[in-house]
Amino acid sequence: MNIEIPAFSEIPESEQLESLRETAGLVADSMLRQGAEPQVISYALAYIATEMGLYLSDNSHRVFPFILEGIANAARTVKPMEEARTPSSADENVINFPTR
Repeated sequence: MNIEIPAFSEIPESEQLESLRETAGLVADSMLRQGAEPQVISYALAYIATEMGLYLSDNSHRVFPFILEGIANAARTVKPMEEARTPSSADENVINFPTR
């Protein structure tokens, strides 16, 4: 798998998050094509982000609020897209619990 990663310093600050997301998306797409489960990919990316943040930070307590903020922002972004799905594709993600 060859992924071309541009020099981060050459990317305008307003586009840096999108550039990282696109690169991670390429990796995730490759993993999906190779048979990885979506939840495994999500776990791996979350683990890597946390591990990297803890490793690079001089104060590990500052990392967790940023990670949680990223999770919350992603959830807010994805929720409208999830609601816009057709009922048939949304129903695939619903767990139907038995009724009494």
